[in-house]
Amino acid sequence: MICSYCKTETPNHETCDFCQADLIKKRPKINELLIPDISMNWKQPRLETLHTYDLLLILRHIRAERTTYYRIMQMVRKAPEEAKNDNYEENNEYGQQLYRELTARKNIIEQILVDRMGYFPKRIDDKLLNALYEKIERNVST
Repeated sequence: MICSYCKTETPNHETCDFCQADLIKKRPKINELLIPDISMNWKQPRLETLHTYDLLLILRHIRAERTTYYRIMQMVRKAPEEAKNDNYEENNEYGQQLYRELTARKNIIEQILVDRMGYFPKRIDDKLLNALYEKIERNVST
């Protein structure tokens, strides 16, 4: 068997004799069918198994959702008194709870990225994602 890390041949099928890499453990691959809206609710152990590219897609989605909730909370806060109904406090508290949950989920993914890359990008745009995807494709083909 050839080790996927050091590319040396090893008779062992569980760990590499040269670098001691776990040959049974699956390496993350880009998930073409990933739906950021669903996967943003996954817990940390499952998120940690995803490819960095997929984490960036989910993080971009969470940041957009979080921004939307923040803007809605600001509009509700600034609404005139006559527009506020009986459920105003309850709805406002629910919106704040969702915002805090999205913030916590954003923090989880950012910290996984810090563990992998040493930082997390402040801005995730198509230019960053395309450049990363091209680098990944170049490394896979070689």
